[in-house]
Amino acid sequence: MRDSIPSSNRWGCGGSLSRRNSAEAGWTWSLPVSAREPQALLPGDWKTTATPQDQSFVLDGEKILSAMPFAKDLLIVLAKAPEGISAFVLEPAQSGVRIVQNGNVTLHLDHCRADSCSLLGEPGQALTLGTDIALGAGIRLGARYVGLTTRLLEMTIEYAKSWTALGALLKERPSVQRMLAEMKVQIESARWLVYHAAWLADKQGASRESVAEVRLATGDMLTRATDLMTMVYGGPSPSPEIELHRYIKSVIPMEALEFGKNHARTTISADLLTSVEGG
Repeated sequence: MRDSIPSSNRWGCGGSLSRRNSAEAGWTWSLPVSAREPQALLPGDWKTTATPQDQSFVLDGEKILSAMPFAKDLLIVLAKAPEGISAFVLEPAQSGVRIVQNGNVTLHLDHCRADSCSLLGEPGQALTLGTDIALGAGIRLGARYVGLTTRLLEMTIEYAKSWTALGALLKERPSVQRMLAEMKVQIESARWLVYHAAWLADKQGASRESVAEVRLATGDMLTRATDLMTMVYGGPSPSPEIELHRYIKSVIPMEALEFGKNHARTTISADLLTSVEGG
């Protein structure tokens, strides 16, 4: 079973969480959910270690997850081994693994023993696993956010044209007109950033920096759209009773959206700081 585990989708983080579901035809896998290390920008700053011992590794450290894993999930954990950053497949219930939810969801590794068959790929090569696939998925995710936000704008326009408040249609209010105009501009700005990242990927291969920019810009666009459209609908934020909120939650949990944006910020700031120090 572990030999069939797909490569992790890391985005410069400290590990990832892969969800699995049983089906009549066998195991099916959903996209990984990223994790990160506290107060660590670059892989060189990660504190989680993998110490060789006999024919296995002993893992120590902690990761912050974007979601509480299910009992049948698998964890793909990145840790510092003597050969470099290595990836290990763990299970939430195995000895030495402890997951605590207190604000953040934190994965604690306390002398967690991982045998040699838990090693994913070659020692020290974890950061090269599935890189091209992960970066391409980031561009597609940004395009998906643009499409989602475009549909939200259409829903809000339909609502503004049909809903009357205080004797007038919402579309006649200057404040509503301003919010609709702002959303249109933000959508088009994010759309062209996605196009640019896709063009770069075709010409010279996707870069981590351009994909992080797409993820942050489209994530901020979706978050801002949710806030503005909530005001047009006249409901509190967040409200599960508003149609557009139900629509968003059916596509992506807001917690996962914020987690992805934080990863993108970390990637962009780390690259900026590294280039400044190198210059």
